[in-house]
Amino acid sequence: MKRFFTLLMVSAFCLSAISGCKSVVTFEQLPTEAQTFLTENFSASPVSYAVKECNEYDVVLTDGTEIEFNGKGEWESVDMNHGAVPATVLATLPPSIVSHLTTSFANVPVEKVKKGFWPAYKVELINDLELEFNSKGVCTKVDD
Repeated sequence: MKRFFTLLMVSAFCLSAISGCKSVVTFEQLPTEAQTFLTENFSASPVSYAVKECNEYDVVLTDGTEIEFNGKGEWESVDMNHGAVPATVLATLPPSIVSHLTTSFANVPVEKVKKGFWPAYKVELINDLELEFNSKGVCTKVDD
């Protein structure tokens, strides 16, 4: 019985800690790097709302675009939701990825791009084709 109450207390503490780090923030409360990224790449569509969850930021623009930032304000993912990722954002990817996209998929817009650990980059095209790239920018997987 003692073990049950201890487990219950730990669970309650964990749940309160997780829920306590989520809050709505304004554009001005985003890290400076995130503000700059949004202004330079998405000035035509203002921020609808932004949420800070622990040490990450989720931003939704008025056109439905979803952008995730880490705690430093560096973008982690851009999801255009049936639109094309701006060329200025794609230009921040490693040159080998940009080259692969422009030569092999010149007429197919990128809908979503995500930075990660493995794969290092994941790119989803508007035709639902998914490409994975390693940290050197080499395409390692194509999935439809």
